[in-house]
Parts: sequence; structure tokens; C-alpha cells
Amino acid sequence: MPKIGSSPHKLIVALKLDDARPWLLTPTTSADPALLVLDLSPGGPAFPGKAGYRETASDVPRRAVSIMCGGRERLRIDNITKVM
Repeated sequence: MPKIGSSPHKLIVALKLDDARPWLLTPTTSADPALLVLDLSPGGPAFPGKAGYRETASDVPRRAVSIMCGGRERLRIDNITKVM
């Protein structure tokens, strides 16, 4: 039986959008390793109106997630919840 903390942690970002198309979140470069920058674009394997991204948690914990679309920041998530 698995134990808490026995597998690598993951950072998961899930968005519900006011749009009937599926959306894709793609990571882009950031000067700050504690900031995850995701570019939002139409398409991808998500269900209509949703977008998702996941990565194995790195040694540098993320303090914020920035969602970009059309070259502008559309959303910033500063409160990241750790769930076990």
C-alpha cells in the first residue's frame, strides 16, 4: 500500500474557461525559477472549456503561476495549495 510522501510530488494547474473549445497550457521560460509561466492557447487534449498542466515538483518550490494569453498576463495564482 502506498504511503504519504512515497512518490514524487506533482504540481497540477487546472482551469475552467468560459469557452466551448478545448485549451492547452504550455510552459514558457521565466527568469524566476519560482514562477511558472504558462501560455494559454486553443487546442490540445483537454475537454471543452478546460485546460490543464502538470509537472513533477522541482527542488525550487513554485511561489506563483502566471497564465499568459495573447502576450498578456490574464491570471496570476499566488496561493498554491499543497495536498497530500
